[in-house]
Amino acid sequence: QSHPVAQSLADTVKLHNLPIASLQTLIEAHRFDLYADAMPDVTTLEVYFGETQSALFQLASMILHPPLAAAAATASGLAGVAFGLARALPDPEISRRLLPVNATRENLLALAEKRLVEAHDAISQLPMQLRPAFLPLSVASLYLAAAQAGKTSVPQWRRQWRIWRSARQEMA
Repeated sequence: QSHPVAQSLADTVKLHNLPIASLQTLIEAHRFDLYADAMPDVTTLEVYFGETQSALFQLASMILHPPLAAAAATASGLAGVAFGLARALPDPEISRRLLPVNATRENLLALAEKRLVEAHDAISQLPMQLRPAFLPLSVASLYLAAAQAGKTSVPQWRRQWRIWRSARQEMA
């Protein structure tokens, strides 16, 4: 008998005809998390978030509306980088492990904000059927505000509230 999480993932892959290669790339990219190596540069960091965070947005798009999911590729890429940076910046443990030592915090904040604006622009061009895949991105601005204020986290209730409000606004 397999692990229940693995079985659920296998069932989801089969049900939604998700590409195994995307999941393998996602898993392979997380190999970096096992080691204490420093992220060499910002470009490598963006690739890492592209292969981890962006992949999740793209897979969610594929689940929501397979025929239109290809249209979400650019939005997924930008959203993943924005979300990954936003999530990493306020958390000292994640920052220490992921953020390149040769990049300043201010430059990374600016990059995160830029990618977030670009992601929102790309998402606004998507068909309505795909937009719910990007609801988790609504908390990125909370993480960026926390990072700018010197806080290390965002309370769970605030994240849930933001996602709920964003979902309600999408339906309006």
